[in-house]
Amino acid sequence: MAQVSLARLLAAMGVAVLVAGCSGDPGDSGAGDSAAPPAHQSNARGGPVAEPVTTQDSDWEGVAEALGRSGTLSNGTVYRVGFPRRDLSVTSKDVAVTPGLALGSYVVFARYPDGQTMMMGDLVVTEDELPRVTDALHANGI
Repeated sequence: MAQVSLARLLAAMGVAVLVAGCSGDPGDSGAGDSAAPPAHQSNARGGPVAEPVTTQDSDWEGVAEALGRSGTLSNGTVYRVGFPRRDLSVTSKDVAVTPGLALGSYVVFARYPDGQTMMMGDLVVTEDELPRVTDALHANGI
């Protein structure tokens, strides 16, 4: 991934967060209200755990467009987009590390009943790329 491509990826991720958050009411997916979490689950403050709402592939079209590639919807709640780093040549203890094995960046999105969208993921960056990547993430509110 060239430096320009990495910068475009980070900018697109920032746009995707905005698109995901502005994509309408999670209830618009046609799946209805999500079920309440089991009573035994609680967060650190003792309150109920928020479960992601069910979505459809069409709910993530804006994210796919912003990122320039489609992702995969798992269990109707988690949308994942991968970005393998095919430009890196990595060897560990004389074993070549392939992009599919451990050199892939990815971002995951999930919507919640309060209308918020959670985003998380991993970025595979080189030591030289790290300062620019960190700056770009901070500049985009990530």
